[in-house]
Amino acid sequence: MKILYIFIFCICLQTISGNLFAQDKENLSLKYRYAFSIEPVYLFSGGLHINAEKRLTEKEWFELNITPYYLPLAEYDYDYGAWSTINSGFGYFSKLQGIGVGGSYKYYFAPLFFINPGVSYTFYKVKYLGTDFYPYQEDGLTYYSFERRQLSQIFNKFNLNFYIGGRTPFKRSFFVEYFVGAGHSFSSYKSGKKSFDDTMFGFGYTGPYLTTGVKLGFNIR
Repeated sequence: MKILYIFIFCICLQTISGNLFAQDKENLSLKYRYAFSIEPVYLFSGGLHINAEKRLTEKEWFELNITPYYLPLAEYDYDYGAWSTINSGFGYFSKLQGIGVGGSYKYYFAPLFFINPGVSYTFYKVKYLGTDFYPYQEDGLTYYSFERRQLSQIFNKFNLNFYIGGRTPFKRSFFVEYFVGAGHSFSSYKSGKKSFDDTMFGFGYTGPYLTTGVKLGFNIR
């Protein structure tokens, strides 16, 4: 709820600055044709989310993004694991590798406010500490032992999303952008292994979700 109040407060400030900005005879946004930004919140999940935008018309932009993920195999507690992030539902895992790509369309319905529908795909490879039956040979016979080992799970996630947001004026090259939105995830993974689907941000979650974020970036002429 605090995030919602902060977002509403930002909208009020942006509305005031947007009205002043609109009174300027020169449309400053037309000075810039490209923009690059990052979303720092991904760093807490082992990712680096990079956005590249191109202006299509006075009010329209097209955006591509890429998000590499990496958390190295680390020492872990025997009963848990080394890492715990929002994408694992704060469950424990030992290693993360992955890559995400996406694209979106941005339309400014007001000088500093936009809508932003988009799609994305993310591949995750997650190692975690789990138990399973493992075969071994003895005197020509096959036996199974129940052991705790490092296991791997592969996730393929598709997202459809729709954001509404605002940004600081185009007067300077540096900008801050914020947004809230909703979407729907479609995830696939190998059954019989850990699914990490307990929360709407989980690696294996399928269903609707809510999100918010902040971008820090630069406009380029």
